[in-house]
Amino acid sequence: MIAVTYERPGEPKDVLNVTELPTPTPNDNQLLLKMIRIPIVPADLATIRGLYRTPQKTPCIPGYGGIGEIVSLGKNVTGYEMGTRVMTLPFKNPGWTDGCWCEYICLEESEVLPIKHGRIYESGFDFFNTPLTAYVMTVDILNLSKGNTVLLTAAGSNVGRMVLSLAKERGFSVIGVVRRPEQVEEILSLGATHVICSSQADITQKAMEYTKLKGVDAVLDSVGGEVSTQCFKALGDWGKMIVYGLLALERNAQFDIRKMLFYNLDVRGFWLPAWWKHTSLQERTEAVNETLNLIEKGVLDVHVEKAYRLEDIKEAVSHAERPGNSGRIVLDP
Repeated sequence: MIAVTYERPGEPKDVLNVTELPTPTPNDNQLLLKMIRIPIVPADLATIRGLYRTPQKTPCIPGYGGIGEIVSLGKNVTGYEMGTRVMTLPFKNPGWTDGCWCEYICLEESEVLPIKHGRIYESGFDFFNTPLTAYVMTVDILNLSKGNTVLLTAAGSNVGRMVLSLAKERGFSVIGVVRRPEQVEEILSLGATHVICSSQADITQKAMEYTKLKGVDAVLDSVGGEVSTQCFKALGDWGKMIVYGLLALERNAQFDIRKMLFYNLDVRGFWLPAWWKHTSLQERTEAVNETLNLIEKGVLDVHVEKAYRLEDIKEAVSHAERPGNSGRIVLDP
């Protein structure tokens, strides 16, 4: 089979290789998947660079998740049938080696979820990275609704677009933050009340202006660094800030402890694998079902900008990191 591999952490364009490997054979407790569609997400690229919490043991195949079809079953597998389409669960332990950037992969029953027909049948490849992440942060954690205002960085990202869709559904307002001025009109057209271009204006100053000095109720930040610092300053009383990404690769931000104390602010990180591990089965099931319902209703829609073959992986990862992408870059083995 064809697989993407790397032997040491580094820049994806420098360390990724296309390799011919034997097709794996499932053991008695595994199923063999023929991968159908695999998203290239920031977590994949951070892992390849050696920056993620669950590093791989190299040499290895990268790729946290996607959708595949069952083509072979171990004799002890009873919950699935041949031909079933499934989503792979993108939750790994440190030292894992067998990712999804390949034609075939063996997994345990507990590492997949079945996909029913409908919208999710085609968009399930990105379910955990985008729709579920957006839903859990905006609904389960922040409980945003009519009257609330959220400051959203990387508003044009895949998760950002999902948050904008949820804002229309739940009635909360979004002040979007983008890097490039040409993104402003598009984000306004997607439902943002205001858009701040961080290369042209101070985020804090504009957010306070738009909220008439009240400050925002919440911040959803996936950028980090100076952007995080400015967003924190824009929080109002009892504001909540969730940091869920590090697109700028800047680890340090400055949070004024005095403001945090006297404004009763709540600043936290969000990493979906940790949420999945420490949340009850009932809560996980409810969040998954609600997100699936929103996908079927058309509220949440995963858009693909371009699909690549595994053989074109270097071009694909370069495209995935290009500014201004309007959808997910995917691999179709």
